[in-house]
Amino acid sequence: MLKVEGPQNMLVYTGKEVDAVYLGKAVTAGSDSAKRLASLKTSVAQEIKNNPKIADLNKEIQVEKGKQVFLQTCFVCHQTDGRGVPDQIPPLIKSDFLMADKNRIIRGVLMGQTGQMVVNGKRYNSTMTPLNYLTDEQIANVLTYVRNSFGNSGEGVSVEEVSKMRKEAGKPPGNPYE
Repeated sequence: MLKVEGPQNMLVYTGKEVDAVYLGKAVTAGSDSAKRLASLKTSVAQEIKNNPKIADLNKEIQVEKGKQVFLQTCFVCHQTDGRGVPDQIPPLIKSDFLMADKNRIIRGVLMGQTGQMVVNGKRYNSTMTPLNYLTDEQIANVLTYVRNSFGNSGEGVSVEEVSKMRKEAGKPPGNPYE
């Protein structure tokens, strides 16, 4: 038994005790409620797939969330207007590189990119550090944002696509200077 002395502090301890076993997520696993939740999620996904207006709203939400990630992370190099840094960091504005291969840009965010690339007919030779500390959702959202901003118009990037690429790509190479 723990004995505590001193003045009562309700922020630390209320005096109430619960004598029960904590089951966590195990309480719902396999339950009727869990099965119903799975069924509802499937219904929502099917409705989104069948109703383009809902799908477009979902993409708009992704774009807005992605803008927040961009303004916290990506703008440092690519600038808030997507122009990049002349002769150093490629632009995102009407970027043929960005729009050509969705898997390549997902991999680029996860693993980083180094070496020569051609964007809108101009050569760049720089390094983008891996941003694999971002969640799959953040990466999907920010890529959906840049693929639908700065004069670009394309399909969104799904969390599932990012998750799949993260598993396939593995960890980025270590930094030899660390």
